[in-house]
Amino acid sequence: MLLPNYQRYRLAVVAQWVVVVATVAALVSSGLQYRLLQHALAGIEILPAAADANDDRQQLVGGLQLVLTLLAFIGFISWFARAYDNLRRIPGAPEPAYSPGWAVGAWLVPILNLWRPLHMLKEVWYRTQRYALHHGQGAPAQDHSLLTGWWILRIVLFVFGRLVSRAGGSDPTVEQLLDATTTLLMLDVLNLAYAVLTIVLLQRFRNFEDGLAARYAPDNVPATPVSVG
Repeated sequence: MLLPNYQRYRLAVVAQWVVVVATVAALVSSGLQYRLLQHALAGIEILPAAADANDDRQQLVGGLQLVLTLLAFIGFISWFARAYDNLRRIPGAPEPAYSPGWAVGAWLVPILNLWRPLHMLKEVWYRTQRYALHHGQGAPAQDHSLLTGWWILRIVLFVFGRLVSRAGGSDPTVEQLLDATTTLLMLDVLNLAYAVLTIVLLQRFRNFEDGLAARYAPDNVPATPVSVG
């Protein structure tokens, strides 16, 4: 029997929308900091109270964004773990390439998390389609370019995030802070694109899962197993 996954999907999507809102707030906050630094660079006096308020706001928004992004990541993994586990519950289906535990572990092991989760996502992408649509081995399915593009953006965000964490230095000048803020704004734009693309990807996966659940409902289990690669 396939395990229900709609609630996990819904929570994952809601979490991503919350990240979208938090990222927009971060963009606004960083934009205000950018303007403040431009004023400082132009020789306009910045009152200590204004500088402190800016720092407090940036820390609050940045910390909130980090926590919400982490929660959204957990929500996505929770959905994915159930989706991957369901691959081995399809009647007559061969065992997936990895054990259910890897559906979580693959995201957490350094280096390995750069490629294995994508391989497992592709398994879900193709197998759910082929079984749901009564396709056999080698039958056509929707191209995974959306999934690949999403993964490339994920890697770019990882690299870009490392650059942002090193920007500024211990005692930065106004010019360095301005450059760091510009980089932070670019990072948040990428984060926004990533969250929206994640929502689109989840919705696409959900369509496949709906088809799979409909085909393998208790009253609609096929008598002849389907072979899928």
